Amino acid sequence: MLHLLPSMFSRDWSWVDQTVVEAIGNGQFDINHLPKLHREEDARNRHIKMTAEGIFNPFDKTKPPEVLIGQTKMHLAFKDPTTFFCAWQIYTSIRTSYHPEHGPGLALFSERIYFHIQLNYPWYKILNYILAFFRAHQNSAPDVWNDVDGILVANNLTVGQQQQPALTNPSKSWTKGNAATQAITTSEKPIPQQTCRNWNRMDIGCTRPACQRRHICSICDKDGHRAFQCPNLK
Repeated sequence: MLHLLPSMFSRDWSWVDQTVVEAIGNGQFDINHLPKLHREEDARNRHIKMTAEGIFNPFDKTKPPEVLIGQTKMHLAFKDPTTFFCAWQIYTSIRTSYHPEHGPGLALFSERIYFHIQLNYPWYKILNYILAFFRAHQNSAPDVWNDVDGILVANNLTVGQQQQPALTNPSKSWTKGNAATQAITTSEKPIPQQTCRNWNRMDIGCTRPACQRRHICSICDKDGHRAFQCPNLK
């Protein structure tokens, strides 16, 4: 177990609770507590539900809203990359202070997140990938952080729930708790022009005997490999 010197704790991260610093140093950090690393008190004190569910509105207003069923509370705490990195960089500082060998991998991991942002993946999907990677590899060997983990990329970034054909009704009521809103349907390509997302998943695969969707990579739209095998991930 890691034992911290009080002087070091107060000098470097005075706004972070010492138990949180110790958890990071010992590799026992709960990623759901990442908001506690913010410098601003208001941001640190955000306590939200472990699940987030609702309508996701993309920053790009030319894209339609999507129904979002998030896997953790982090979607509400980190609504944009800037807010996330303000806390993530503090985590990186603490982690590498006590385990310098993790520095290169954490830096490359952060660069990879920026790369996914530049590729215009939806932010909530990128955040899903970050959370899945952290939970799987918090205590993995340092060089593991140099790898993208193609399975996690495929499951969280390039694969979504298999879409159904567009509904004829342009909208329908959608209710969560006491709130009601309108779920907006979106136009889709004809099924024969759609990429089969299940086929791109290593853990599932396409089980339909006569699948009408295209069995091509969902990242580069090429034949011969699935998403987690895509050369663009290297």
